Amino acid sequence: MRVLKKYDAKKEGWLMVEELQVGALFRLRDGTVFRRGEQLRNRIRCTQLQSGQEYLFSAVYEVEVLEEPPVSS
Repeated sequence: MRVLKKYDAKKEGWLMVEELQVGALFRLRDGTVFRRGEQLRNRIRCTQLQSGQEYLFSAVYEVEVLEEPPVSS
């Protein structure tokens, strides 16, 4: 998957989960916000900010990088 990625057009502000620093915030296409956690064998543990639930993401999953936590209304 990583090898094929180099042929895709680069999207501004989008990275693979493995390229984020631990503790970085990111958003999925549906708007859900997560904090990147530790790398397990071939998955990365991330915590959903709204519910606190932990999810495992593939390292090559593309996400939108957030600079600061979103303001909830």
